[in-house]
Amino acid sequence: MADSSYSRLNLPANPTRRRLAEQLSWLSLVLLGLVLAFVLITTIRAPLKDDIAWLLHIAQDMLRGKRLYIDDIEINPPLVIWLLLPPAELARLTGQSATLFAELFFSAAIIGCAYWSARLLRGYSALFTRWPPVFTATGIVLLIIPGVEFGQREHLLIAGALPYLCLVAQRLRGRPPIAVQALGCGALAAVGCALKPHYAIAFLGIEALVAMRGLRPWRMEVICMGVLLLAYVAAVLLLFPVYLHVIIPLALDLYGASDVTLGVLVLQSRTLLLGLAVVLLLLLRRNGWVRRDPLFVVLAVFACGATVACFAEGKDWFYHRLPATITVVLALIYWTGVTLADRTSLNRRKVAALTAAACALGAFAGAAADRLTPRLELALGESTALESRIETLIKHSGARRYMAFSQSLSPGFPVVDQVGVVWTSRFDSMWALRGALWYLGQGNGASPWSVAHWIVTDFVQGCPDLVVVDDRDGLDYIRVLSAMPDFAAAWSHYRPITAFDGIRAFKLDGEPSAACARATKRPSH
Repeated sequence: MADSSYSRLNLPANPTRRRLAEQLSWLSLVLLGLVLAFVLITTIRAPLKDDIAWLLHIAQDMLRGKRLYIDDIEINPPLVIWLLLPPAELARLTGQSATLFAELFFSAAIIGCAYWSARLLRGYSALFTRWPPVFTATGIVLLIIPGVEFGQREHLLIAGALPYLCLVAQRLRGRPPIAVQALGCGALAAVGCALKPHYAIAFLGIEALVAMRGLRPWRMEVICMGVLLLAYVAAVLLLFPVYLHVIIPLALDLYGASDVTLGVLVLQSRTLLLGLAVVLLLLLRRNGWVRRDPLFVVLAVFACGATVACFAEGKDWFYHRLPATITVVLALIYWTGVTLADRTSLNRRKVAALTAAACALGAFAGAAADRLTPRLELALGESTALESRIETLIKHSGARRYMAFSQSLSPGFPVVDQVGVVWTSRFDSMWALRGALWYLGQGNGASPWSVAHWIVTDFVQGCPDLVVVDDRDGLDYIRVLSAMPDFAAAWSHYRPITAFDGIRAFKLDGEPSAACARATKRPSH
C-alpha cells in the first residue's frame, strides 16, 4: 500500500503542466547524453587506469595463448578477465585500440543497468511516474562519481546490483516482478558479487532486511543468483585449480603490505562516512516516510554492507568505496527529491535535514570534481601523464622488450599495449616483492613463495632492452634483487640513460649477454 505522503506530491495536474513535464523528461535524456559524451571523451583521450589496463592486457594474452595465473599472475578471480575478452577480441579483429572497445563496453553496461533500474521503478510511487528523469539521475551518478576509476570491478558491481535493489524495493512494496525481470536481476547481481566476492556482505544484508519484512528468502532472483555463483565457483575450481592452491595463498601472505591503519582508512573515507551518517540519521528519525519506504531502506542497508566490505579489505583505495559511495549518493538524491516535491509539509526539521543532505551531496560533488580534473587536463593536453613520457622513451630507444621495477602498475600499463613492446614479467608490478619483504618484516620468517626468484627468472629469460626503476617507492629494487647472482650478472650489462619524475631508465648495453640469455627454469605451479 502506498504511503500517504506520496499523495501530497506536487505533480502536474493539467494538460499544459503534463506536457511541460514530458518535455523536461526528455530534455533530461539530452543532459545524460552530454554527460556520457564528456566522460567517454575524457576517459578515451587520457591513459587507461593502470589496473584496468593490466586486466585488459591479460585478456589479450589469453587470446594469444597464454595461461592465466601461470604466464600472468593476477590475484583477482577470472570473471573480470572473461568480461574483457570481447573488447580484446574486437580489437584483434578490427586492429583498433582495445582501450576504445573496453571503454565502450563499460559505458554500455553502466548505462544499460541505469536504464533497467529506472524501468523497474516505474509505478513505485508518484515520483517515478516518468522513467527518463530517474534514468538520467542514476546514469549521471554512475558516470561521474568514479572519475578515473571508471570501469573498475567495484564500479561494475554497483551498476549490476542496482536493478536487484530496485526489484527488492518493488517486492517490499507489494509489486512482485515477472519471471524475466527476476531472473535478469538475479543474474546481474551474481555477476557483481562474483567480481568482488566479499561484497556478499552487502547482499546478505538485503536478504536479512527482506526476511524481517516478511518475504520468503527463496525467491526466483535469489535462486538464480545462488545457482550462478555456485556454477562460477565450480568453473574456477575446474578450469583454474592453481588459483585456489597458489594465487589465493600468495595474495593472503603478501598483499598485506598495502594495508593501512583504521585511522587512515577512516580519514580517507570521511566523505563516505559523512554521507552514510546523514542517510542513517534520516532513516532513524521517529517521524517521516523514510522508515516505511522500502527503496530508501534498501539503499541504506546496502550502503552499510558495502561500507563494511570496504573496511574489511583494509585498503585506502578509492575504488573500493565506490559501491557504498554511489549507493549513499543515490539515497540522498532520492530523499531530497521526495522531500522537495512534498512541499506542503516542509518545516524547520525538514529544512535542517535538507541542509545536511545538501552538504553531504556537495561534498561528494566536490570530491568527484577533484577526481575528474586531472583526467580532464590529460585529455585536453594541458598536462602530460607519466605513462605518455615512458611511451615516448620506449619509442625513442627502439626497445622491443620492456620491464619496470615499481609498486605502481602505471609504468607498465597501458604503456606496453600502447607502444607494442613485450612485457617480460609475469607480474604486473613489484607488489609481490614488496609483499615478500613486508612478510619477512612481520617476523614470519622467509616467505613461503619464491617471489624474488620468479622475478629474477622472468628478468633473465626475458632480457628486456629497456628497464624503468621507480625511486618513488622508497625501495631499492636493484640492491634487493642483486643479492641473487643471476640478477647481479645480468644487471651489470645495463647502463642508465635518463631520469625524470622519480623514474630512472636503464638500457641493455649491446646485444643480449650470456647472463641474460641463460635459461633459468621457472618454478612450476
